[in-house]
Amino acid sequence: MDEWPICQQLRGDPNNLLGSAFVREYGDYLVPIEIGSGYSSADFEQVHIPLRDYIEYGALKESDKIYYLAQHSLFDQIPKASEQIITPEYINAGKGDLYNKNFWLGPKGTKSPLHMDPHHNIFCQVYGRKYVKLYPNTSPDENFYRFKDFHLRNTSQVDVEDVDLVNFPLFPKNDFYEEEVNSGEMLFIPKGFWHFVKSKEPSMSVNFWFR
Repeated sequence: MDEWPICQQLRGDPNNLLGSAFVREYGDYLVPIEIGSGYSSADFEQVHIPLRDYIEYGALKESDKIYYLAQHSLFDQIPKASEQIITPEYINAGKGDLYNKNFWLGPKGTKSPLHMDPHHNIFCQVYGRKYVKLYPNTSPDENFYRFKDFHLRNTSQVDVEDVDLVNFPLFPKNDFYEEEVNSGEMLFIPKGFWHFVKSKEPSMSVNFWFR
């Protein structure tokens, strides 16, 4: 990712973000910020604020509440922002059909609960570190205890960091991989692989869904 314009601006340091050309050009756009411990939790809510305000007050600082710009179609909202990134050639390992690009930005401690996606995924870390726990699709689906709600059918009820063995006794039988994705690195997540993601420090990521 060394050739990505945004990586060249930030040089792996989130403290360079506020003064960057990226924020000068796009900082006034309103973006959706998730508040709470995760989209599947009872305390979840969402607000819209200017990107610059979020970066200044929420994206780099730890607080009692987590503020997360998660899975946002920033490059559809601001097509010119696509000039800051480069679509990886790895998507040609599939049909080369790019389905979507998502933008992720937040402080240490942001989480994506255990879930699976119907598309292949190239996950790209612009700065910061993220811990990823991957469960291959070789385990029976019932081991993951999906939510019954239609909108959360791709998400597990299991808290990966504190598994309730009484209610989810089959979950520990699943095989898994653990990875730490660092600044400038990419991770391929095959479609159907369940995965949990947590930031180890302030983090910016871009992911590409493809078929």
